[in-house]
Amino acid sequence: MYHEYSEEDRKRFREDPEALVAHAKSLEKEMAWAVDMMTINSKSQLEARKIFGNRMREHIKDERLYKGFLPPWGVGCRRITPGDPYLKVIQENNVNVHFTAAKALTDKCVVGEDGVEREVDTVVCATGFDTSYRPRFPIIGKGGINLQDQWNDEPDTYYGITVPNMPNFYLFMGPAWPVHNGSVMGPLVQVGNYIVQCIHKMQREQIKSLTPREDATAAFNEHCQKWLERTVWTENCPSWFKNKRTGRLNPLWCGSGLHYTEAIIAPKFEDYQIEYKFDNPFTYLGSGFTMAGKTKGMNSTPFLEESELDPPWEGK
Repeated sequence: MYHEYSEEDRKRFREDPEALVAHAKSLEKEMAWAVDMMTINSKSQLEARKIFGNRMREHIKDERLYKGFLPPWGVGCRRITPGDPYLKVIQENNVNVHFTAAKALTDKCVVGEDGVEREVDTVVCATGFDTSYRPRFPIIGKGGINLQDQWNDEPDTYYGITVPNMPNFYLFMGPAWPVHNGSVMGPLVQVGNYIVQCIHKMQREQIKSLTPREDATAAFNEHCQKWLERTVWTENCPSWFKNKRTGRLNPLWCGSGLHYTEAIIAPKFEDYQIEYKFDNPFTYLGSGFTMAGKTKGMNSTPFLEESELDPPWEGK
């Protein structure tokens, strides 16, 4: 729900950075636990349905409206939005709510699936948005493969970051990512760290390209879809999480946001096809010397730093 911070709170946060950080961490902690609620018939899911139902009952007094707007599926099957003002507006005297889909339009009316013609002045169409992940422009990978074509049916990724046949191509918030599994802040930071690790490996070992293997990507996505079967996201609700043609849950990760952050802490390079710049992959070893070993003034004994010594040696 939307929260309006008092001027007293704002003043305290401006003057006390530690209080601001502590408050932000408390909010992030709550979101980190929220993914448990997405498990079908879990204790937290049942509690959430009760809380949300009671809150709707507080706002909606008309029984027809209450029953019509109370979702028959679990909390979170569709994206949760703070809708208190909406619940109030639908009860205004100048609002008529019809629980039927639109079947046709005439010169003056909208015809519902119930066969009733309702005269209107203006029709606003909420058509939704494209959630297929197919790029709006061509992205060409190995062998001339266009990502638009590769993702025509399902947008498979490896950990929501890389894509088969697309060398050196990285995504933030791609398919199979914790977009609704808690806060996105931690996962976004970790994706950046993951990509930097890939870049460092490429620079260090004279690598031309990194591309996730198709078999590893297929196995990863198979696991994700199997895990998601236990969640409310699979229930019978219209949702942008689902592929419109297949019903597959493409955007979501197989766990919590914290779980994702731990999972990508280090790249599994064994799941990648590695193409080196030179025929011999050990060419990067070069002359056999390091800068520290050939340059005066550089530290050639980092292994003898005090921070590297065993605890008994500290302070000796």
